[in-house]
Amino acid sequence: MNGNPMTTAQRPDQVRVLGVEADPSIASALRILFEQDGYQGVLVSTGQQALDILESDTPDVLIAEAEGKGLTGRELCAIAKKNLRLKHIPVILLTHSALPSDYSANYRAGAVVCMMRPCERQRLRKAVHRAAPPGQRSACSASFNMSAFARTS
Repeated sequence: MNGNPMTTAQRPDQVRVLGVEADPSIASALRILFEQDGYQGVLVSTGQQALDILESDTPDVLIAEAEGKGLTGRELCAIAKKNLRLKHIPVILLTHSALPSDYSANYRAGAVVCMMRPCERQRLRKAVHRAAPPGQRSACSASFNMSAFARTS
């Protein structure tokens, strides 16, 4: 085994969520939330750690904060979308900004959902369910209707 936390899925059909969250208590809460839904939740504290995982593994969903220190979620998203092996992964970006230009930049980078942070856990849960339904490891469809989660104003 290579020590990659994404390679330890309990079931082959288990949807794997890779999240970037610097706050350990929030990361723990998100991991529990995802696992309650049957997902394998792997939360790391930096974008670089997520990128290291992405070099050898392909999660079903990626969640990261759009802005921040070091490798940001937006940059991580752009890197994934330029990689043939990773470009199908739905990316959910969380942002502290309410500026339409920042939302636009997140979507241009390839995010399927951009949510204001802090966000309600149930809203994030629904976004993950839409991006990768529990027990269905499949690529994000281009016909996905994420409009319920997209900010329009």
